[in-house]
Amino acid sequence: MKIKFIEKYEENEGVYTFSFEPQESLNWLAGQYIDIEVDHLQPDNKGTHRWFSISSAPFENKIMITTKIAGRDSSFKKALYNLQPGTYINSGKPRGDFILDESNDKHVLIAGGIGITPYRSMIKQAGHENMSIDAFLLHTDTSRQFIFEKELGLAGKNLHYFKLQKFSRRLEISDFNSMPTDAAFYLSGPRAMVENYHQLLQDMGIMNIKTDYFSGY
Repeated sequence: MKIKFIEKYEENEGVYTFSFEPQESLNWLAGQYIDIEVDHLQPDNKGTHRWFSISSAPFENKIMITTKIAGRDSSFKKALYNLQPGTYINSGKPRGDFILDESNDKHVLIAGGIGITPYRSMIKQAGHENMSIDAFLLHTDTSRQFIFEKELGLAGKNLHYFKLQKFSRRLEISDFNSMPTDAAFYLSGPRAMVENYHQLLQDMGIMNIKTDYFSGY
């Protein structure tokens, strides 16, 4: 499938959102991911494909991905950053089961750093559909770059209940004391963070957990 690059803009220092226009009808569920290929000369050993959570909500009718661009990036990220508006690239179809559990009206969304991206899609879509859910978003980032902070706060106004909590440290058991234990829990972020919190939640007797982790790009 072809998608056309529209624009990029900086969310926070070194964090960019890239926007693409699908060239055919495209449906997806909030929280899913997509395979993107950016063909370029002399790719490094990680190749020309990457998988990104889609940070845009389905109602926005565009594919958005959000990622960090640092000083020592892969050849893929350099090629992505240098894309010119109007350029067509290849992508797969959205897929994945990291989506809101519609059988539960209580949700605890736990994000580590750039792991916030699928939650933007979920919360924006839930607000657009005026869903009646209780949603807690816990975002931890030691760099204090709380991506989408203002935007998600506004999106949450349309939900039955929405609370954003920010932490510039690792979450501890005490941070979950006010969370409903019968909620559906979601973990998104670096693999080590996701695995650590998954064990922590299980130790608390919480088993309804979905996970989505990010590898280095």
